[in-house]
Amino acid sequence: MLSHFYWTYSGAGATIDIALLKKERGPRLECRSLRRKIFPGAQRREADAMIEPVSRTEHPVFTVLFILAAAAVNIGSACLLRLFNVPLYFDSWCTFTIAALFGLWPSLSVAVLTNTVLSLLGFRRWPLMLCHVLTALGAWAVFRRGRSRGLTAFLWAGLLSAVSNGIVGSILSYHIYSGLTKVNQIDNLVLAVQSACQNLSLSVYIGGIISNIGDKGLSAVLAWGLWLPCAAFFRKQAPACAHN
Repeated sequence: MLSHFYWTYSGAGATIDIALLKKERGPRLECRSLRRKIFPGAQRREADAMIEPVSRTEHPVFTVLFILAAAAVNIGSACLLRLFNVPLYFDSWCTFTIAALFGLWPSLSVAVLTNTVLSLLGFRRWPLMLCHVLTALGAWAVFRRGRSRGLTAFLWAGLLSAVSNGIVGSILSYHIYSGLTKVNQIDNLVLAVQSACQNLSLSVYIGGIISNIGDKGLSAVLAWGLWLPCAAFFRKQAPACAHN
């Protein structure tokens, strides 16, 4: 979420843009601490009432554009890997980036938009949209809790997504679609596992976990790589710190 980078206060005769990078206590607590040092009494209360994330007040158009662009990249990469028969979904890596930049609702919007289009194209099954929603929720939870945006945080988000998607996706595909995901490469992986263990339900879970670990691991690394220039872009857009 962009509020993890900058918070803006305008009032009481002052305009301040406070940079908040890699603060373990989180932006709200850190801003509160800084305001206690900067503002006395009534001015502090006014600052508490007026301070808002830059992403919600100054750059709403950027948020919408990034949501649309992220969904388009998700859809394009999923279709590209399907074309080359790569056994990965690769439809959620930009969702991680949006969760890190903008938070929960924009990342959920990307998830729903991506899977809606892929389902309309016949490349996904509608109930499996739940897996992408869980990816957005998991990524948001990791970034919100740790406040970090390093590669490690993205990998943790990927691991959480891999486990949740592997379990929930396998349950849905097994009980509703007899183990078929409509992603041919993944279905072939499940059939290969089944030929070895002779157990369909176990094959669905093993295939689901394996495919999701590879998919979400690679997605997390690429999402972090995309986040770096995006974060730098937004930092440049925010005004420098000033105290009038």
